[in-house]
Amino acid sequence: MSARRALLTVLVLTAAGSSLSIAQALAPHESTVVVLLGTGMPRPDPEASGPATAVVVGGRVFLVDAGPGVERRLAAAAGVRVTAFAVEHGTWREAYGYRFDTPDSSVVISGDTKPSENLVRAATGADVLVHEVYPAARMAANATESTPWPTYMREFHTSDVELGRLAARIRPKLLILSHIIRRGATDEEMLAAVRQSFDGRVVVGHDLERF
Repeated sequence: MSARRALLTVLVLTAAGSSLSIAQALAPHESTVVVLLGTGMPRPDPEASGPATAVVVGGRVFLVDAGPGVERRLAAAAGVRVTAFAVEHGTWREAYGYRFDTPDSSVVISGDTKPSENLVRAATGADVLVHEVYPAARMAANATESTPWPTYMREFHTSDVELGRLAARIRPKLLILSHIIRRGATDEEMLAAVRQSFDGRVVVGHDLERF
């Protein structure tokens, strides 16, 4: 995806849920906002689009996973440091999370990952951690799924219980649950599971919310 197309995607998707553009909605002078464009997973869901997160710094927009090298190029031009770090996503040879260090904040986005020590190291000290999640209590395979489904989830993704343990080590000022493989779980169920270990601020993300 080209840088121009990535930026247009952010603006179009945001405009669909608000009469204001991203830039108009921001506080002046280099404030940092995390925009959850999609908080679901690849499987279609009318309530949650596929995972996509924008980090907006002032009037500049950074769209995670917009294509190889796009974030780094945009960041270099804007004076924002973006660090990519490897995470563990089952059999994938390459999977990455991202850390954004801006003039007033630090944001880490997990990407697709099981519990990752690289992520713990990269996210320590971050203001905001946006992390994928699935509900540990709802992993029994149903009639439409193959029996290895729970094994797949454990090898490729992070449960709410596991995320709580990670967050307790990382200590972000704000933990945002996104890329949610919900399986019928309520926000309250997942928050309760995270809070078994993490006593900091945590929210379940929904499309077009801003932080």
